[in-house]
Amino acid sequence: MNRKQYGERKKLRKRKIKRLMIAYLLRTIVILIPIIMMILMVCGCLYIYERFTKEDEKVNKYTDIYTDRNAGNDVAPVASTENNAPGFCVVVDAGHGGSDGGTVSGRAVEKDINLSVALKLKAILENDNIEVILTRSSDENMSLADRTSVANDSNADFFISLHCNYYEKDAQIAGLECYYNNSNATYKKEKNSNRKSSIKIP
Repeated sequence: MNRKQYGERKKLRKRKIKRLMIAYLLRTIVILIPIIMMILMVCGCLYIYERFTKEDEKVNKYTDIYTDRNAGNDVAPVASTENNAPGFCVVVDAGHGGSDGGTVSGRAVEKDINLSVALKLKAILENDNIEVILTRSSDENMSLADRTSVANDSNADFFISLHCNYYEKDAQIAGLECYYNNSNATYKKEKNSNRKSSIKIP
């Protein structure tokens, strides 16, 4: 074998090794691609699950506000007494409903929170022998005229409309808002006092 033949064989060997390396590299890439995709899918599913779980916890946090004070929470149920408030009637209006969802944060929708709180408030008041009329007891559309008609037709003593407001400039702002229409100074003082001692919304 002369030097020229030896050189050609050496070049062929190098090319063969190079082709084998490329083939192994491509095979490795083909194997790694589905593995990486599976890892990304699992991570994505875990992220979505965690996100939805947090949103559900947030909804429960804002709706489960009626609990026993002895358990370390904010509101204690009042013991029911017969004839405690005879003839006293309150209309509770769960704001929004149906196609009108109100404020939305993730999976938390204002109309659902309003209805949940309205149902819990109804149970609290009825436990104290107070008649409660709901403007809506399910997820349905109601106009403002329909809501006021319910209150006026029932000749209720109070009309309470529940909403969850949202301040776009600062989402950290939270608390309780209470709007009422009465010019009596004593009435205002009493209601402000009641507001300060009412349910705390985190």
